[in-house]
Amino acid sequence: MRKKPTPTPATADPSIRFASGQALRRQAEAKLSARQKKTKASPPKKVDTPRLVHELQVHQIELEMQNEELAHSRAETESLLRQYSDLYDFAPIGYFTLARDDVIRQANLTGARLLGVERGALIKRRFGLFVSPQSRSTYNAFLEKVSKSGRQENCEIALLKNGSESIWAHIEATCSDDGQECHVVVIDITERKRAEEEYRTIIGTALDGFWITNMQGRFLDVNDAYCNLIGYSREELLTMSIPDVEAVEKPEEIAAHIRKITEVGRDHFETRHRCKDGR
Repeated sequence: MRKKPTPTPATADPSIRFASGQALRRQAEAKLSARQKKTKASPPKKVDTPRLVHELQVHQIELEMQNEELAHSRAETESLLRQYSDLYDFAPIGYFTLARDDVIRQANLTGARLLGVERGALIKRRFGLFVSPQSRSTYNAFLEKVSKSGRQENCEIALLKNGSESIWAHIEATCSDDGQECHVVVIDITERKRAEEEYRTIIGTALDGFWITNMQGRFLDVNDAYCNLIGYSREELLTMSIPDVEAVEKPEEIAAHIRKITEVGRDHFETRHRCKDGR
C-alpha cells in the first residue's frame, strides 16, 4: 500500500498561510490600540501662519545682523593683528623670545637683521651662539641674574653678525610669569660705542686736562692729563666732586656756573684747583 506524501511548505494549503497572516495583523492592531490608549495624542493646535512667517523673518534679520557684527569684529581683529605684526617686525629694535635653555622661539625682522641671519634660520638655535667670545661670561651671568631676580635686567655685550663681524648691543630681558620664557630686547649701540672710543682717544692723548661731571658737580670721567696736573688718580677723582678740588670758589659760586651752563649751554671762567699735595 502506497504512503501518501506529506505536503511541503511550497505545496502547503494557502488557506493555512492566510490564517496565520490574519492572526499576526490582529496582534499588531491590538498592540497599536494599547499604545494609543497609553499615550493619547493631544489634538493639533491651530497654526497661526502669518505670525509664524513674521517670527521667521525677524529671526532671519537677527541672524543677518549677528553675521554683520561678527564680520566687523573679525575685520577689526585682523587689522589690529596686522598693526601688531608691523610694529613687531619693523620696530627699530630687535625682539627675541627665548626658552629656558636659551633657544630662540621667536624673533622679529629687525632682530634677524642685527644678527645677519634669516629669521627662519634663527628659530631653535641658541642665542648664545651669536654672542662674541669676549662677552660670553657677561651674557651667561646676565641670564642667570634675569632668571633669579624675576625683574628686568640689562647689560651691554658684543654680538656676532654674519658669524664674524662684531656689533655692540644693549640688551634688556625679563622672564615670563611662569618662568618658561625670556623676552629680550636688543638695541644696536655700535655707533655710540665707536663715539665713546673716539672720545676716549681724543681726551686720552690730549695735553690739556678734561673732566666730565654731572649736574651736581660729581666727577664722571677725567683724562690722564688732568690726573697728572692735580696729583690724584682717576679712581680717586671718580669718588670726588668739584668742591673737593676747587681752591677758591664757594659752593654757591660753583652752583652759579652750573646754572649758567644749564641755561646757556656753555660757560668759561678762571679758577684755582687744589692739588693732592696741598699746592
